[in-house]
Amino acid sequence: TASAYHDIGEVYRNLCDYTNALEYNAKALDIRKKLFGEKHVDTAESYNDTGLVYFYQGKYDKASELFQKAKAICEEVVGKNHPIMADSYLNIGMLYMKQEDSSNALEAYSEALKIYGTLGVEDRQTAIAYHGVGSSYFQMGNYSNALDYCSKAVRIYENVSGLSHPETAIIYLGIGYVHNFIGGLSQALEYFTKSLEISEKMLGYEHVNTALSYCALGWLKYKMENNQEEAKIGRASCRERV
Repeated sequence: TASAYHDIGEVYRNLCDYTNALEYNAKALDIRKKLFGEKHVDTAESYNDTGLVYFYQGKYDKASELFQKAKAICEEVVGKNHPIMADSYLNIGMLYMKQEDSSNALEAYSEALKIYGTLGVEDRQTAIAYHGVGSSYFQMGNYSNALDYCSKAVRIYENVSGLSHPETAIIYLGIGYVHNFIGGLSQALEYFTKSLEISEKMLGYEHVNTALSYCALGWLKYKMENNQEEAKIGRASCRERV
């Protein structure tokens, strides 16, 4: 029953219905605490679930409290190399990124990636960890490492979620920005265009992810047009000097 409540809460969270998500998460947590007690991986999972809802609501202090509680339980009950421990690190990494604390975000994402690596499985969670590490490097201005890790995330998402999944579209946006900052404007254009096509098809014209893709493409095309204009001026100046 608790698992069913957990699953329903997750669906509501993915639908951005945070009121109902919190309600079902609370029901799952209440049952798990009564059955298993405070120090159990299922209880930790419920703390993580509830923390994610608060995270998406922008209540970062509350989210941090629950993420840290889940992490402490996991460390004590299953140790530092368990998959659910990696999930805790992922959540904490997301929180640090929102707080613009790139160095701590990098540390948390790297710990998650280390655990997933020991499992020998490349799945969605592994891709999220790669993307998190890449995003952290990007925020720190290390674009070479950012491109390396984001490229790995793209490859896994394409294999696991497919070429038309909304989450793949978000990953395309991320790597598009990296290419833009290292001067790969044509590659950035390719990824931004792919992101927009997926978002329009799968989410519709009025979804926030579609809007993000439009913004990225508009900004990039403006930059490319300015670069062309600057190049024309440069060539004209050279001709005048000759």
